[in-house]
Amino acid sequence: MLSDIVVDLSRRLCEGRMVASLEGGYDLDTLADSVYEIVRGFQGYKHEQSSGSARGIVKERIKEVKTVQRKYWAVGQN
Repeated sequence: MLSDIVVDLSRRLCEGRMVASLEGGYDLDTLADSVYEIVRGFQGYKHEQSSGSARGIVKERIKEVKTVQRKYWAVGQN
């Protein structure tokens, strides 16, 4: 996860110091889960890699968005 990378970089480059900023979110339950996992990562908890099942869903949604947007923009033509 990104938080693991940030922790590693902060330890190597700036004696473990870092600043985090929280920006808004529309889905408060998802936001709470995300913040919880990021803070756990900052505390040294190592995250497991996901199975990748979400990746297929995300790719499918991107494909759908491109199909709709292609009517209005030159999206994904290359």
